[in-house]
Amino acid sequence: MSNYTLEGMPAMVGLMLEKLERIEKEMSDLKAKYESAPTLPDGDDELMNFQEACTFLKVKANTLHRWKRDMTIPFQKIGTKVYFKKSDIVNYNKIEIKKPRGFR
Repeated sequence: MSNYTLEGMPAMVGLMLEKLERIEKEMSDLKAKYESAPTLPDGDDELMNFQEACTFLKVKANTLHRWKRDMTIPFQKIGTKVYFKKSDIVNYNKIEIKKPRGFR
């Protein structure tokens, strides 16, 4: 870093203002870009994490893990995390689940 002197302060303040104006312009461009982007429809297309899906379906984690492993229930992986679309779970919840006779 260079030494700052009192004589160089106006130039430094001017440089800081230029950079700040450039950052503000970039932010307004980004804001305009993302405001014009399409949004997801509200309601059933929201993603739920594993715990939220367990609560919504009123099942234990082991059950949901088994359904996920057996590909009984649709899910999505984003990175290493598992998510469930609410619309998929609502439709899945309408299906009657039959338990084997020995497990009633």
